[in-house]
Amino acid sequence: NESDRLFDQLVQAHRSCNLDSSSLNRQQVASLLDKQREVIKQKFGDRAVEFVVVTDDGKPKIKVRAKT
Repeated sequence: NESDRLFDQLVQAHRSCNLDSSSLNRQQVASLLDKQREVIKQKFGDRAVEFVVVTDDGKPKIKVRAKT
């Protein structure tokens, strides 16, 4: 599922930045996505969105963008 995919990508991004990923867990990622869905719906409306892991200033983050 989507949260598992993002979790795996987030762990890989932490490793590639030489950051400790031991504090990450799947439940946190799933919970974050659930909490953000309403905010995302307000921002993007009914447009399809996708979640991506990006590294910003050496820190991995989950970002949302509209699907094209």
